[in-house]
Amino acid sequence: VLFLSFTLSAGSKDVTVRNVTIRRAGLGSDGAFSSIGLYGEDGLQIGNIKSFNGSHEARMNEPFTIPANTSQKFDVYVNTAANLTNYDGQFPHLELVSIDASSPVSGTFPLLGSPQSINASLVVGSALGRRSSYDPGQAVTRYINDTNVRFSGITMTANSKEDLTLSNLIWRQAGTSGGGDVANVVTIADG
Repeated sequence: VLFLSFTLSAGSKDVTVRNVTIRRAGLGSDGAFSSIGLYGEDGLQIGNIKSFNGSHEARMNEPFTIPANTSQKFDVYVNTAANLTNYDGQFPHLELVSIDASSPVSGTFPLLGSPQSINASLVVGSALGRRSSYDPGQAVTRYINDTNVRFSGITMTANSKEDLTLSNLIWRQAGTSGGGDVANVVTIADG
């Protein structure tokens, strides 16, 4: 769920942002949130997801760079708890409370996001993901210079009366291969 958006601009030199601190505030509790993530304008997650600490803050500490004389938009999304019954009716919001960067940061903090209503009684659509017949289902040995390797396959089914949009998939490399061992990864949808 999108809770907060903000834009950062660099002046005449590149700026490295070392960390961004987000705080949960408003009429709600941390328990409604299982994790929080920072996303760039390309829609990709920056660093790992985080949880709120005892001060109701999450520190996003994966450095990123904003090139000189450019601006970039960032979004803060949360994953809610699997069961929201105890949080039904709460009205929390997120705040951007600080940015640690290689150049001085100017702006008014905290920057408040819009409050969101936590709802445990409204039925909404969902999607069910399963391995498809294209997934090998087990570890397979591949060799250097192998090409056109199908490494996974999934099927998504909408369990909803409304259309659902799948905006992105994230594939994670695992096993003994190194980052330079895999190239030109392509996801093919509907053939």
